[in-house]
Amino acid sequence: MHDSQMVSSLLHGAETKVWGDTACQGQTEAIRAAAPAAQGMTQRRGSSRHPLVAEERAKNATKPRVRAKGEHPLLIIKRIFGFTHVRYRGFCMVDQRFLNLQHGMPQIA
Repeated sequence: MHDSQMVSSLLHGAETKVWGDTACQGQTEAIRAAAPAAQGMTQRRGSSRHPLVAEERAKNATKPRVRAKGEHPLLIIKRIFGFTHVRYRGFCMVDQRFLNLQHGMPQIA
């Protein structure tokens, strides 16, 4: 299931800005219901009948840069745990990998 379909359960209500990709564009009502004070920073989509103006294209160019700064650390953590492919694992296996990583860190330093 994509994050755009889980917007209401992902937000806690105290957010000031909500960043999302183009798939979250139609979720404005869900964002406002879950976090009324949040500013929606999702990408805008253009079409052949209504192309994006230069200002909207410029805004769309900066939004992925901000999102990437938050998503990059998650990528590193996923690689440490070996989640390079999307797989569903049980909690026991994830906990065991975390313990192995935790005990291996002092040996590296």
